Amino acid sequence: MLLITFRVSGQEMVVAKFSIEAGNVKRSGTPVSVSLEGLDYNTDKGALRLFELKGKTRSEVACQLESGNSPRLWWIPEGETTANVARKFILIKDSTFVSKNVITTELNAKALIISQNKQKVMQYNVAEVFPPDTVSAIYRRSAFIHPLWSPSGNVLTRINAPDHWHHLGIWNPYTKTLFEGHNTDYWNLYEGQGTVRFGGFNSLISGPVFGGFKARQEHVDFQCKGGDKVTMNEVLELYS
Repeated sequence: MLLITFRVSGQEMVVAKFSIEAGNVKRSGTPVSVSLEGLDYNTDKGALRLFELKGKTRSEVACQLESGNSPRLWWIPEGETTANVARKFILIKDSTFVSKNVITTELNAKALIISQNKQKVMQYNVAEVFPPDTVSAIYRRSAFIHPLWSPSGNVLTRINAPDHWHHLGIWNPYTKTLFEGHNTDYWNLYEGQGTVRFGGFNSLISGPVFGGFKARQEHVDFQCKGGDKVTMNEVLELYS
């Protein structure tokens, strides 16, 4: 990466120029990121805008900053990237620019819904979902993904199949654990040994390139002396 810091206008400042290559294969729709560590970028000084340089012209590309101890800039190059051909970009600070969120997260009392351009992508359930009234409430659960939608709007997941009431969309509880001298199965809910529940969000992210969340998930053991105990806390990190 070639670092530059000169003023273009009263509102724009070039931060960096760099190029990317696809290697020996043609690529399309591949996410790309570059580290901004060492650039001393401060979001209070203006938003970032990314442009692809094509001869004497430049075309803007949606980009998004992943903040943290080692900040990175993410984007998806438009069209195809030909094998062994470099594509050049320029990164600019623009104090007047306001980016538009393409991927959004919407939280209500029951679930978090991730959408792309207002089309639903997935739902993460924060409230307990119960089986039908004729089935034992032991199968209730939160902290799982359902529905998951295809680009055409079809639902790709299922919950509460009559022969597998404990299968709930996309989830990943542990089946064999040891705590306080006993084994606990958090997957097969019919055993009545434990479950997994939503514990809260660490972060929610919306943006022009990606969106998602970090959720705390509690593994709860029903077999402990003195009552139920949270035996494990895990963080589910998911982006779309």
